[in-house]
Amino acid sequence: MAACHDLRVEYLTAPIGIGVTVPRFTWLVDHAQAAYQLEVAAGGDQVWATGAVASPETALIDYAGAPLRSNSTYTWRVRSRAAGSAWTAWASSSFETALLDAADWQAAWVEPAQQDAVVERWSILDWIRGATPVGPPEQRLRPPQLVRQRFTLEAEPVRARLYATARGVYSAFVNGRRADDQVLAPGSDAYRHRISVQCYDVTGALTAGENVLGVALADGWWAGRLGLTGSSAQFGTRTSAIWQLHLDFADGTTSIVASGADARSARGRGPMPICSSASCSTAAPSPPAGTAPDSTTPGGCRWQRWAATTRRCVPSPASRSGAYASCRRCRSPRRPTARSSTSGR
Repeated sequence: MAACHDLRVEYLTAPIGIGVTVPRFTWLVDHAQAAYQLEVAAGGDQVWATGAVASPETALIDYAGAPLRSNSTYTWRVRSRAAGSAWTAWASSSFETALLDAADWQAAWVEPAQQDAVVERWSILDWIRGATPVGPPEQRLRPPQLVRQRFTLEAEPVRARLYATARGVYSAFVNGRRADDQVLAPGSDAYRHRISVQCYDVTGALTAGENVLGVALADGWWAGRLGLTGSSAQFGTRTSAIWQLHLDFADGTTSIVASGADARSARGRGPMPICSSASCSTAAPSPPAGTAPDSTTPGGCRWQRWAATTRRCVPSPASRSGAYASCRRCRSPRRPTARSSTSGR
């Protein structure tokens, strides 16, 4: 019998940034399965072994081992057998966890210096009557904001994972290179209840010496104009971002670069995907000026300190989806969430 194939965790193949504490395993077989064995290990140490389980199930098998650690790599393998047959060969894959607990976050929300988005509310009846703002929405959109953070590394990391999200839509850059091919991250979310975090493998973009992490930030679903009528600022009037870069080095040491007081912001001039009542542009933006180590200002704009936010919220436990609740009092996210749909190959 052929070995198990199409191994997946939370529906993804070898994913990174899994934001649940009880991930689910799935595989395919080419025979009528009568039993399976599944094992999970971390750094060579076994953390879960099912033993022989008499079951035909091959989908969404709940993890039931030792508690998973945040920002960690796990390998897993599975084998199967039909009734009266020998075991298949082991089939192996891997997955990585996200930041699973509020205590893992050291970063602060960075709110660029900006003017508040204009709050506009228009009903369908207004639209039918023609009582809409003068001029197309494109003329009333705010420019994107650029945020950057410089940091120095003594050595090139062997593993680097960037966790990031925004109140708005954003694209992340490391030394002028896009962190991923995603556009309009973190996407449309139930901001009053949760906000989702994306996880990026940025190992190849970092070097020993000076590095720059950049974020291009726009209104999106948070503050942009949505729907047929183009009403704006559904969830807030100011955009902000948060990120945390976890680094592993060859000598076994680790380091964290977190967004905070050393970040600088400037008004952007280049294109950036922005949701409006007319459309959502999905064209990937070019690396904005100021996101490479040797750059200074974006098109002559002056980098300045970001506006500190004073809202503080208490986190709540993670759910199956990795979504965390938001503070009802201020409607700001209690903490970002690593949603399991962020990264997979």
